[in-house]
Amino acid sequence: MEGKNRNSILKEQKFLDLMLYYCYKYKKRFITLLLVTIFQSLLMITFSIAFGILVNEIVYHQDINSFLWEALLIGIIVIIYIFFEFVNTAAFWNTQLRFVLDLRMAIMKQVFHAKSDFLSNMHAADVVRSVNLDTPEFMNIITDNIFEPINALVSCVIVFCILYYMNPIIAIFVLLTIPIMFLISRRQGKLTKALSDDLRCKEGLLNSWVYQIVAGLDDIRINNGKKGSSIYFKEKNEQIYSLKKNIEIRKFAVEKLNSFISILSTSVLFLLGVVLNRKGHISLGDFVTCISLMNYLAGKVIQLNNFYVLLQARKASLGRVYKYMTMQGEQDEIRNQELAIDNLEIRFNEVSFKYENRYILKNVNFSINTGERIAIVGRNGSGKSTILKLIDSFYTPCQGKVFISDQDISLCTYQTIRKNIALMQQEIVIFTDTIRNNLCLNKRIEENKLWSVCNKVGLSEFIKSLPLGLETIIGTNGFDMSGGQKQRLYIARTLLKEAPILLLDEAFSALDNEIEEVIEKEIFKNDKYKIIVVISHNQKTIEKADKVIFIENSSIIGVETHNSLLESNELYQRLFEEEYRSYGETNLSSQ
Repeated sequence: MEGKNRNSILKEQKFLDLMLYYCYKYKKRFITLLLVTIFQSLLMITFSIAFGILVNEIVYHQDINSFLWEALLIGIIVIIYIFFEFVNTAAFWNTQLRFVLDLRMAIMKQVFHAKSDFLSNMHAADVVRSVNLDTPEFMNIITDNIFEPINALVSCVIVFCILYYMNPIIAIFVLLTIPIMFLISRRQGKLTKALSDDLRCKEGLLNSWVYQIVAGLDDIRINNGKKGSSIYFKEKNEQIYSLKKNIEIRKFAVEKLNSFISILSTSVLFLLGVVLNRKGHISLGDFVTCISLMNYLAGKVIQLNNFYVLLQARKASLGRVYKYMTMQGEQDEIRNQELAIDNLEIRFNEVSFKYENRYILKNVNFSINTGERIAIVGRNGSGKSTILKLIDSFYTPCQGKVFISDQDISLCTYQTIRKNIALMQQEIVIFTDTIRNNLCLNKRIEENKLWSVCNKVGLSEFIKSLPLGLETIIGTNGFDMSGGQKQRLYIARTLLKEAPILLLDEAFSALDNEIEEVIEKEIFKNDKYKIIVVISHNQKTIEKADKVIFIENSSIIGVETHNSLLESNELYQRLFEEEYRSYGETNLSSQ
């Protein structure tokens, strides 16, 4: 238990350090916000005192000139309060927008540099929620759970001193009443936090599921999955509804219980005031001031209690933001070397890679020389795509080394590795943006070069047929384009990088054979690509390769030409017989 508490304290300390780091830039703004908040509270206290004096003037002195001056003073206090309320609100939103933007940029920077294990298990909806909804909670924590308690403490001390000066009995009565409300809220707040943690987790999973459902709606309709999906959605929403209901009930109970205590204590104070006034221990105006100040304090305590309950719910949001902002990323690794591409060669030396204790690759050895076009062949799940991601340093071997130009890439910076490698993965990624930005990824690329690549992949005619050409907005996930057009756009984006190493993972699967052959020919004959590694189920593509790397059961069985493997390797023969029968291609017996 001690160890758990110690870890919790250390985590809270690190979290506090993180908050201070991002707050430091805006320290003057935050100090100004705090001072304005305290000044507003002092104005409210002054208003209560001035109102009590006004009552005494009416009841006891009945001096019209003094009455008018005191009424004018109250009016001035109200005007000043409204002015500072406007200043406080404007300063808060201006600071929040800038502060939250910094937090969002920090999260996105961490996500951009995230390691493969995070990206593999990432729920897109969780990241979106943290970026858009969780980050403002940082600002709310500062204003509601740091500034307000400071403001309340200052106000309580001043109010208690004023009450004690007016009447010690009333001051002691107020002092005994306030802590009761705080203790009630503190207990309910702990229960609320546990429910909020569970709620945030369930909401994150449901949001990710909805995101996937919307993206795959066509498949659900085709496979008659609408009813099952609707039932699942309803069940998960009912769980979330139940949690939200429990949280809101607790918040409501705390709020109403505190309101009841406040009303009860005010009623008792009225009776006490009547007794003290009859005995001449307090004037009517002073009693009105006491009532006003007690209500002010009770309101502050109820507000603080509500903020405390909210804090327990907000901790789940802050925990997620903290997780993203402190997760280990690629930028945390010490890599000082720049990858050179002289005498370009890719070499795997006893490379193994495993995922969740299952080996995907084991003791893999091969080399690829400058000018070679290599095909990787193997069954689904044999580790073909893993090899490409190891070359691109997206994955890190659990043992062994990957060398490029005799340099261990685990020592080279990610920037120089990926500057020299273009990787096209199986999943086509199309952004909701213009065709130009989809091709260039917001980088500046010469117009001639852009059209030249589009022409090579057969995309130029389609773009020219659109009214806005390259400035046409593509729908969500490329909805406005056919599968073949999306794949051509993705190929063009990869080719525009002009990296010396080109890695293609099923890059032509959505294209017609004729178009595939034309694009493939353009790529293979291009001298800009010193090394090309391709994963494909197309027999013609494999036949064009200088060498074939054949993988079976996590190991490399052979590195030879396609024809040599067909002649000498039974496993390779069997693989081609099965694969090409399923793909409708010419099988082995017809060759």
